[in-house]
Amino acid sequence: RLYVHTFKKALSSSLGVALICLLVMILLIPVSTSIIPDYSIFNLDYTHNQMKYRFFYESLRPFVNGMAVLSGITTALMLFRFMLVRRSSDAYFALGIKREKLLILHSLAGIIQLFFVVVIPMLISMIMNIKAFGELGYTPEITSGFRYMSAGLFTLALVGFGITALVCCMIGT
Repeated sequence: RLYVHTFKKALSSSLGVALICLLVMILLIPVSTSIIPDYSIFNLDYTHNQMKYRFFYESLRPFVNGMAVLSGITTALMLFRFMLVRRSSDAYFALGIKREKLLILHSLAGIIQLFFVVVIPMLISMIMNIKAFGELGYTPEITSGFRYMSAGLFTLALVGFGITALVCCMIGT
């Protein structure tokens, strides 16, 4: 029961940051795919001449990658900030939960949030691509591209999360 409460508390403590990161990723991924007039996936002349499927506007790749890393960093800071303040770290460590379990619960909350921050925008973009290619519809290429791109962005987010969590643990204890 104490573990469930700690996990819910960890999820709620970083939910605001996760939602902001999700909104920015939605702007960078599916919105950029469809809103730029000359490069939109719904502009059949451009899309059919250049490539079949596109998850986001290629010129935004550094920003998308950077936002994935930034999402991991900010989520870790929100989840592990209690370790940076002496009073709150004393209170957390006095809860009766071993430090390993506390680390696992907070890390799991962050990993779940980062998964949704990355996968939801990519899923929206995949659905938009399927709609844009009405006559071609669904092909296995799009799901493999979705998995590949999502895994790459999720890995970037996890690297940012892991390094930041490690730094918070080293500084806070």
